[in-house]
Order: sequence, then structure tokens, then C-alpha cells
Amino acid sequence: MPSADPRTDLRDFHCRRRAIIARLQRVNEALSRWDEYESAQAMPADLRPRVRRPTLSRPALKELQGMLCDAIREQEAAWERRN
Repeated sequence: MPSADPRTDLRDFHCRRRAIIARLQRVNEALSRWDEYESAQAMPADLRPRVRRPTLSRPALKELQGMLCDAIREQEAAWERRN
């Protein structure tokens, strides 16, 4: 439900969008750590840097990435319908 002040609605939209994007950035960073881990594992043992295995699995991160992208699309579509 829209508020009486359109500026409040816009502020809420941007606040939610920033929060989702921040989560998406953290997921993307975790996926990059997987890339780094897998690259290190492909190196010869004597050249391999010590890289910790990421906590969450790559498929779980990819699923979360898709869910966050969907959330951004849904939020933007809802905003477009309102304005």
C-alpha cells in the first residue's frame, strides 16, 4: 500500500533494493571464493596456495543468487506497476 508521501515510498524502495543488492554481492563474493578454491585445487601440490573450502556449496549459492535476482526483478516490476 503506497504511503501518503511518495518520497517515503521511494526511500523504502531504494532501501530494500540496496539490501538485496548487498546480499547479492556477498553471494557473488562467495562464488568467487569457490572459483579461487577450485583453481587452487587444479594446481600442482607443490605450487598450490592454501585456500579454505567455502562453507556453502556452489549449487546452494547459485540457487540463492537466482532467488535474489528474482527478488530484484519482482521489486522493480512492482514499482513500475505503481508508477
